Amino acid sequence: MLASLTVRHFLLIDEAQIAFENGFHVLTGETGAGKSILLDALGLIRGGRASAQWVRTGAERAVVEAVFSVEGRSDVREWLEGMGFDPGDELLMVREVTRQGKSICRINGRTATAQMMRELTGRLVDVYGQHEHQGLLQPERYGRMLDGYGDEEHRRLLADYRHTYSRFVRARKDLQEARLGEEERLQRIDWLLYQLREIEDLSPKPGEEEELEAEFRRLSHAERILEDVSRAYGLLYEEGDGGRPAVDLVAEIADAVAGLTKYDPGLAGILEMLETAAANLGEAAHELRRYRDGVEADPQKLALVEQRLHQLRRLLRKYGGSVASILESAATMEEEVSRLQNYEADLNRRSEVCAQAREEMVSLARQLYGRRVALAEEIQGKVQEQLRQLAMPRASFIIDVRWHGDQEEGFGGDGADRVEFLFSANPGEPPKPLSKVASGGELSRLMLALKVVLADADDVPTLIFDEVDAGMSGQAAVSVGEKLAEVARRRQVICVTHLPQIAALAAGHHRIRKEQTDESTVTVVEPLDERGRIEEVARMLAGSGATDITEQQAKEMLERRFVPRAGAGRHPG
Repeated sequence: MLASLTVRHFLLIDEAQIAFENGFHVLTGETGAGKSILLDALGLIRGGRASAQWVRTGAERAVVEAVFSVEGRSDVREWLEGMGFDPGDELLMVREVTRQGKSICRINGRTATAQMMRELTGRLVDVYGQHEHQGLLQPERYGRMLDGYGDEEHRRLLADYRHTYSRFVRARKDLQEARLGEEERLQRIDWLLYQLREIEDLSPKPGEEEELEAEFRRLSHAERILEDVSRAYGLLYEEGDGGRPAVDLVAEIADAVAGLTKYDPGLAGILEMLETAAANLGEAAHELRRYRDGVEADPQKLALVEQRLHQLRRLLRKYGGSVASILESAATMEEEVSRLQNYEADLNRRSEVCAQAREEMVSLARQLYGRRVALAEEIQGKVQEQLRQLAMPRASFIIDVRWHGDQEEGFGGDGADRVEFLFSANPGEPPKPLSKVASGGELSRLMLALKVVLADADDVPTLIFDEVDAGMSGQAAVSVGEKLAEVARRRQVICVTHLPQIAALAAGHHRIRKEQTDESTVTVVEPLDERGRIEEVARMLAGSGATDITEQQAKEMLERRFVPRAGAGRHPG
């Protein structure tokens, strides 16, 4: 809901702050006081066109700020997150217009576009009046209104249809992709077989890259390895420093220590270490000789290893960086080759899946169509009765539900029918689409009638009615006020009115008035306490200055807002 609206330096408004609660609110004031200015300001928040003319004389910029409470609105949170804005239980929207006509939009402190503001506020506010009928003139919302009026079984049917429609769309896409031309199919098979042969010819094995890299290093440094191994072997077993092998020197040292142990048995541990060292050196010399004898510089083998390593690395780059991914790609390609080689059988299978999904989709769509026709008949009868009570006894309202499922393109995410609202305000005129026949006041009353009937069928939390009471007086005005109060039990309702019968039924009341001096004119918006409301309703009754009689009448009217007449619901006030 709209929690507050702040307007600065906008036309005749220097600064105004209005706080709103849930329920029914009215804005009143004398003709020309500036009631429409607030709606114009809110129009900027709703993404309306900006103009330098909005900026108050002497100011550099006009600023409009709106705070919405969006707790529990998962659709708003998802939209904000999807657009990169910080979500929360409160939503701050700001629009600035400079003296040069430049417009700046912000959502939760971040720069936005006017289109973003239109999309977001479309989920939060509907305005109905002489110039704006945002919700009622959007045919795509009519079907949602009908569905929202349906019972739990209707909602389950709609969910089943949406699931089946998605399944059909996927099946149709799979079938279209499978319907390759014969030449294209054969080319695809040849290409896949070529890729498979490339993998099969190489037959890579897990861990092979590391093994090839190690062998490449050995072969490319064979001469250096042979030289160093031969030198190490010579030092151990052939000749060391002074011409004697290290093995012989260690053995001689061991013999000397062995002779000393008869004098000092404590040398036995050292002797054991020397004998172990002599044995290890002999074994190391043996292994070095064996390794040396196996080392050879083989340019041909080196070239082969280098070539295979290059081929393996190319496949690794091509298929994901590991032998496992190469083998997985090969399995996928083999599966596709099998499918393409068995093209007819695969195509028949996909066709059957698609046909089955379509059959289920058509069946569910027809059931939805039948239910919507029944809902439309029920709703239009109730709306007709509401219009009679709203001083439009001869108006005609029809909900036209038409089947579009004879062609496949007629199916959509919510069914295969199209819903149109048709209206005629005068007898003898055939009902036509709303955009072509209804005036602003008529649309406002029609929207009010729909909201009373549909109650929870639409999820827009804030409804703003401008001049919904145009051309009304007496009991018809009371009826409009009662219906606004009835809708306000489920939605926040804000109404600009000049009728005391409506103003007296509201839970919250703001008066808009002009203050004029020789130098300037300022529009002031002020919340009214109980005494202020009595004075304002009395003024509206009198048409000019209030009298004791009109004040007493106003007081009685305000007291009666808590006592509903027979047949009317109690207003929470």
